[in-house]
Amino acid sequence: MVHHTRSWDGRRVVLAVTVSLFAGAGCGVPPSDGGLTEVRTPLTSHLADGFALNANGSVLNAFGLDADGRIVENISNSAGTSFAATWSLLPPAPAGVNFSGMIASVSWSAGRNDVFVAEQLTGSGTIWHAFANGDGVFYGWEPIGSIPNARKLVVTSSGPNNLDVFAMYLLPADTDGTLLGIKQIKYLNGFQAPMEMDALLENSTVRDFSAVAGALKQNDLVVLDRDFDVDHYWSNDAGYDWNGFEYLGFLTNGDGGVAMSSSGPGNLDITGLSNIGVSHNAYVNYAGWTGFAKQALPTPAPPQQSDEVEGQLPIGYPQAAYRSGRIDVVISMMLSDLTIAPWEASLVNGAWQGGQFF
Repeated sequence: MVHHTRSWDGRRVVLAVTVSLFAGAGCGVPPSDGGLTEVRTPLTSHLADGFALNANGSVLNAFGLDADGRIVENISNSAGTSFAATWSLLPPAPAGVNFSGMIASVSWSAGRNDVFVAEQLTGSGTIWHAFANGDGVFYGWEPIGSIPNARKLVVTSSGPNNLDVFAMYLLPADTDGTLLGIKQIKYLNGFQAPMEMDALLENSTVRDFSAVAGALKQNDLVVLDRDFDVDHYWSNDAGYDWNGFEYLGFLTNGDGGVAMSSSGPGNLDITGLSNIGVSHNAYVNYAGWTGFAKQALPTPAPPQQSDEVEGQLPIGYPQAAYRSGRIDVVISMMLSDLTIAPWEASLVNGAWQGGQFF
């Protein structure tokens, strides 16, 4: 059921993007060999969107798909200003399963990480889940449901035992590979069957989307459509009933996608990526949206100091997380040798800083 009224007495409460997952998610999954073996960096992958990012206390956790089809993790230093030179392996995929680059992650407390990944497009569309409780060892993988032709995953939690996994997927009626919709898998004492969100989206053609969890039982979702319009939807009952849409404006050349984060109650941030830089729109202290403003990203240094590397091309979907007064954004970058590496920058006090491969 879709509603078009707000129910928060004039105030929108949104918690930080470091949203909580219930401790029991995935309990009973047998231990794995994850978190012990190191792999090379930078990563190489045939997928542009094979990275996920979440804040975990003061550090950042990044997850990707390596050239061998394994999910890998990289952890920043305590200040979040640099990443490790090597990546750690998560458990291998179950027998007969080939993971894709569609990955989502979230942390519910310091040391806790939950990771979700979709099978490759030629597979069953099963979404798989693994988790770590702070000891660096991941447990998994467990299937949570099937969404064939998934193109992107996002995970949020609006409170204990309340988990929402969203998947952008290719619509069955599509004929040219560009008509996308969104499905939702809820966890409430068990994972529920995937639910269509087409009625909420009023059959708009989705180009990209992002989501964050608000206060208890609250969620926010933004959709970038094929005309580069950005619409906002929200739920006040843990993602069962959705409100909206609220039109947020036009994202110029927004073909790179959108990423949503939050710095605390009453504050939302949308980072839009394009081939000319980024645009930023903020919902500040309950006072409303500032509107999209173009900003220039810092010039990224190449991963190797070599004249043979002559530039980078942003591709795939951006990932964003808020921590300690800054918004961290990771973008998949295609290098001149056609390899793909993650690149991270931070928005601090309205200005972009850093620009590092890892």
